[in-house]
Amino acid sequence: MQLLFACGVGSGIFTDPDLRAHLTRAILSTDLASVRKNKALTSLGLCPGYLKLLSETVLDTTDSTSISKVQDWAHEVIKGCAFRPIRYEEWQELGLDAIWLSLLSLQGIAQKEPGKNRPTEDLPEMEDSREREETLQRWRAILILLESGCLAAETIEKAVLQPGKNNLTMIIAGSLGSRDPGKLLRE
Repeated sequence: MQLLFACGVGSGIFTDPDLRAHLTRAILSTDLASVRKNKALTSLGLCPGYLKLLSETVLDTTDSTSISKVQDWAHEVIKGCAFRPIRYEEWQELGLDAIWLSLLSLQGIAQKEPGKNRPTEDLPEMEDSREREETLQRWRAILILLESGCLAAETIEKAVLQPGKNNLTMIIAGSLGSRDPGKLLRE
């Protein structure tokens, strides 16, 4: 089962509708207290599938309670993976760098011009609300990943604090004080 979660982006367990349906049922019926201790799920360490479950809605479920339960399940599995921090080479080989960059490429995080905010009054209320929820979900995934202990020091240095525009510290610094709904700090 864990090897299916370890497949790179765009492959593995989420591409097969039957596997997604079985996985959805299994996760929704699982007691979260035992998930972190399940070595069948955590023995390889952090897998791309766990991060996808945490940061996106990839399973056959649409109600917010089920989506929340799936994300809580992924959160618990990721905490259980901390006993084996992932090395930078593994990070790249598994495609976690692509998932990480997709988490950072949020609408409204990086300002193209300092002091210029994206006009929010032009967006319909429903779309604005959905966008805010997706942004918060991604920020939650980033925070959980950083707090989990799943990343080796070299991985944090080379992937999270990398030089350039994808440096997490620079993204957070650029978000401070903005009124944009995609920014880290909002009213």
